[in-house]
Amino acid sequence: VQPILKRHFKRDEFLGRINEFVVFHPFNEQDLASIVTSELNKWKVRALARHNITITWDKDIIPLLAEGFNPIYGFRSIKHEVEKQVINIVAAAYELDQIKVGYSLQLG
Repeated sequence: VQPILKRHFKRDEFLGRINEFVVFHPFNEQDLASIVTSELNKWKVRALARHNITITWDKDIIPLLAEGFNPIYGFRSIKHEVEKQVINIVAAAYELDQIKVGYSLQLG
């Protein structure tokens, strides 16, 4: 990596400021499923605390949401996919009084 950086930046004083390298490996399916589940759990806790709405989901939606992964944007693409495919729809239904305080939602 060092020779590539040296060719690119051509200034030793800049390279002297680099203390360490962090290598990121691509996510596998299990990593993506874990990230989707974590995001859904975050929203589950928030919905229960703020609106007393219980959210559960079928395991089948995990890979569907994971399909929204874009390696260029990393974790953020999963976060946005969950918001777009689940949270925005739930929020719109709540605003239209289709979902009320104390309801239970099953995603799947």
